[in-house]
Amino acid sequence: MPAPRSLSVLVSISLLALLAAGAAPAFGAGEAVTYQNTLGHDGASTTTLPATPALKWNRDLGNLVSYPVVARNKAFVTVKAASSVTVTALNLSTGATVWTQSLSSSSYAVTPAYDDGRIFVVSGSGLAAAYNADTGVQLWTRQLSQSSFSSPPTAANGLVYYGGAG
Repeated sequence: MPAPRSLSVLVSISLLALLAAGAAPAFGAGEAVTYQNTLGHDGASTTTLPATPALKWNRDLGNLVSYPVVARNKAFVTVKAASSVTVTALNLSTGATVWTQSLSSSSYAVTPAYDDGRIFVVSGSGLAAAYNADTGVQLWTRQLSQSSFSSPPTAANGLVYYGGAG
């Protein structure tokens, strides 16, 4: 199955349908902070989607798009182009780009994670970075010692966890 190139509110961010229905996820009001929503990466939620969810917006980001992370009224994704990776924040209500930053890596990047106003990413080759979730300002980068990263980071309580091999 080809990787997605666009981000749709209905498909990729089912959380919007929950918010429209007035329901709040159990893991934090209006937030899906890591791959599959929760720190356990289990997709758990105590809410139910409306019977007929409606598409609110759709964005074609032109290249391979990660699973979205939702926090601070934004959807955060990594986008892989032919020779670069970007971290992009989209307005959750309109789909408009709030900010985008280049991750200094041509290797793919996995789904970001969110904690305490920061977005964390890692490329397949182990380049880790943190960004201010509101402004996109890069806070730090670090090359991790392992050689292969294919799982998303998890961030909680001021710590970020990465899993690599090699």
